[in-house]
Amino acid sequence: MGNSKGSMNKMVKEIRNALKMTQVEFAEKLGIHGGSLSVIEAGRTDVTKQNIFLICTSNRPKEGVTINKKWLRDGQGEMFVPKAVDGRPKLFENGEELPADEEELIGVYRDLITENKKIIQDNTHMILETQETTKKTMGKPSNVIENGI
Repeated sequence: MGNSKGSMNKMVKEIRNALKMTQVEFAEKLGIHGGSLSVIEAGRTDVTKQNIFLICTSNRPKEGVTINKKWLRDGQGEMFVPKAVDGRPKLFENGEELPADEEELIGVYRDLITENKKIIQDNTHMILETQETTKKTMGKPSNVIENGI
């Protein structure tokens, strides 16, 4: 069940309070202005995907845990979840993790409607095929790469 408008804003404040941080300290940790955090917590602006990403990647509440993105977005699970030994959430059984930019890309992808996901998949396959063709032609760029298509 997704959060209703405003409840994610309240959850941001819950996280800050659980971390025992002031608005200024929390905003600084996120790399945003204190006023921006104030309007988010007050519910005068929506929590953006970028805010979610920053909150979940910039804050390590205590040793052994990290902020649960699913809890923040959907209210499911616990606020804090176990983290991997190196401090980042474990994503795969073998312990391999995604870089933050790839994790963010997946989060955006998951929010797309099915038709747009299909477009992304088709284009990704086309790019991969072009890349493989380019490798086979000993590094010569194909027309697709040269034209930026």
